[in-house]
Amino acid sequence: MLHRQSIVIVDDYDLMRTYLGRILQAAGYEVFEASKGRQAKKWLRENAADLVITDLIMLEREGLKQFNS
Repeated sequence: MLHRQSIVIVDDYDLMRTYLGRILQAAGYEVFEASKGRQAKKWLRENAADLVITDLIMLEREGLKQFNS
């Protein structure tokens, strides 16, 4: 059985996150969407992702800073 590659999308802008998620799902990827870095970090503690796509400027915390703590 082939491993479906998984992608985490972290973006506080709902429209962008949903749009990108639909495109990636249609291309055959397993997608987890999060509007906050905390949600993504919680999911990543229990699951593996092949790729994380994050917005660099978010209201809560800037994209890369959310994964450094």
